Amino acid sequence: MTKNSPIDLQPRWPAALAGFDRALAARAVAEATRRAYGSDLGRLAAFAHEVLGLGPYELGPRELRRFAQSLSEGGDSKATVARRLAAARTFYRHLVERGELDANPADLVSSPKRGSRLPRVLKATEAAALLDRVPATTPIELRDRALLELAYGAGLRAQEIVDLDLTSLDADAEQLRVEGKGGRSRVAPLGEPGWRALERY
Repeated sequence: MTKNSPIDLQPRWPAALAGFDRALAARAVAEATRRAYGSDLGRLAAFAHEVLGLGPYELGPRELRRFAQSLSEGGDSKATVARRLAAARTFYRHLVERGELDANPADLVSSPKRGSRLPRVLKATEAAALLDRVPATTPIELRDRALLELAYGAGLRAQEIVDLDLTSLDADAEQLRVEGKGGRSRVAPLGEPGWRALERY
């Protein structure tokens, strides 16, 4: 994996990390970002040196996976593990660009997938309180109030609201025809508050 001779493969974490930090500074990377890299890579260096007895040029994908596993077992969240692996990936990319390694071992290590979370939906009382705070006297205010009522009442995305026109409305059926993602149409029901807001506008 390395272009260096065996005698150069002794642990050299401090020098390697210092060189990486100098490269970041030369690229005008923010101080806070450099500190974050230093913290994450410090964890990698400590694990590699103390647990594996290896220097920066001796780690491969297998050792990096063991590092990630140790982080998870130590209580780090998936997001934290992913961030530390991203720091390792950037560090090793730097070594490859300098010609000190032939390949980036971190490229073969997958980051943990973060669990997806559903968006929080406003309760009816919260939505009512929000709408009550929107003034509705001028034409522009009436328009904005109607748009908010449509967004909440029919569950519309921002772009779907922008694309609405009068032909989208079906007053008899109390519904809207909406152009969604990919040009696909769907029908969205609209309750009485939404229609009242439209009529006032």
